[in-house]
Amino acid sequence: MNAARAADIPQREKPSVDAPNGHRPVPAHALGEVMSALALTLQQDFDSVEDTLTKITSSALELVPAATDASISLVIARRSIESRAPTSDLARQVDSVQSDLGQGPCIDAVWAEAVVAVPDTASERRWPRFSLAVAELGVRSMLCFPLNTHRDNLGALNLMSDTPGAFDDDAHRTGTLVATHAAVALIAAAHQDQMKSALATRDVIGQAKGIVMERYGVSATRAFEMINKLSHDWNVPVAELARTITVKDNPGPLGGVR
Repeated sequence: MNAARAADIPQREKPSVDAPNGHRPVPAHALGEVMSALALTLQQDFDSVEDTLTKITSSALELVPAATDASISLVIARRSIESRAPTSDLARQVDSVQSDLGQGPCIDAVWAEAVVAVPDTASERRWPRFSLAVAELGVRSMLCFPLNTHRDNLGALNLMSDTPGAFDDDAHRTGTLVATHAAVALIAAAHQDQMKSALATRDVIGQAKGIVMERYGVSATRAFEMINKLSHDWNVPVAELARTITVKDNPGPLGGVR
């Protein structure tokens, strides 16, 4: 999180005991204010899905007691999971181990759409190969929150600590709220990306139509019909064919479909 955005999040009051990573738990009376600030932070400037994912993991480290590393397991096309926005090389390695083995708490949190806690990887038996591997890397406890809405299963927010039993009730409560705000922000960012892509595609098709109209002396409707027919004949998406036409500025084969 950059300095300007971080400054928007109220400072935490100092409790008697710090969390293992030096972060202090958010006092219960300040949690609502902190979450409101987080919502504003995540909703500002949806430059891209990747930017939003990075904001989510950095915010999670700032707000969730004991978290030393974080990442997101993002669902792709409702079938596969990819690691995104890891806050460290260690988080990236943990996600890689999980992907290679096909087992782990992050995967379970995604597909079961439930919070998955790992108090101590050294004694964890649900995913024996994964647990042994990440314990050797230095990750001793994990807490994974599903990122979902009523209609969408987006993935999971994965928090890690180098201390066994690091995540207490405060971490569960705060992490759940962070994940809820994150899911809403991620949906908004994805919709914005789709809108930008649709507008860009429309512009490219419009440029291609203009080139065909000028080259062959046809109307806008006929130009699109020609592009569409060649798209079907070649089994190439209209948008891809339009980009080819605009880059080469030479719709040569279209002359045969007039």
